[in-house]
Amino acid sequence: MSMITILSLRFHIMQIAECVIEARSDDAVIQEMQRFPESELLQRSCCFMIQNLVVRSPENIAIFLRNVIEKLMRKDKMNYKSYKNVATDALRELGLDSCNL
Repeated sequence: MSMITILSLRFHIMQIAECVIEARSDDAVIQEMQRFPESELLQRSCCFMIQNLVVRSPENIAIFLRNVIEKLMRKDKMNYKSYKNVATDALRELGLDSCNL
């Protein structure tokens, strides 16, 4: 869990974001979100990570949209009040106009 928190803070360098995607970390993030739905800190960190990956490299949007990420974020957004703004921002960066649903 702490590794995702660290990674979410280091994506200000585009090359790091590209390496993370090349390493298939997008799948790992989604798997962890599914595996630990009760961990608010993990869900929040994963959301930050996805948001940063998409902001740094917009071509990553398609990678995340092909997965179940929208469903996971919307579910967590309903369950965790402190997660709401983070999830809304990440959904917006993914181009999902109805991010406030």
